[in-house]
Amino acid sequence: MYDSTPLYDRTSLFGLESDIRVVAETWFGHECHNSVEEYVCALPLAYFQFKAHDQYEGATHYQIDTPFRGFVLKELHGWEHETALVDHLRTRPELCEELGFETTPDQSPL
Repeated sequence: MYDSTPLYDRTSLFGLESDIRVVAETWFGHECHNSVEEYVCALPLAYFQFKAHDQYEGATHYQIDTPFRGFVLKELHGWEHETALVDHLRTRPELCEELGFETTPDQSPL
């Protein structure tokens, strides 16, 4: 999206949202891609500048893209609260690692 229009820069949440949709359509269009977790882990976020939207105060343990991936997963599953995400991650330590969490997070970093 960022290359196709001058309306978005690398801090545009609308551009990021659009890119996530485009990548999802392409990703799930492939027969072998059917995992929401794999999609979230593969989602390209390196180009997006999160700093303008990072509302954490003080030092954070993770770069913002790590909890962002967790929130994308939460939204895709339709969970209303972080508790469901944390419970899911507790049963999937390999997913925690793939998302970028060093250990299963509790709700405080989320």
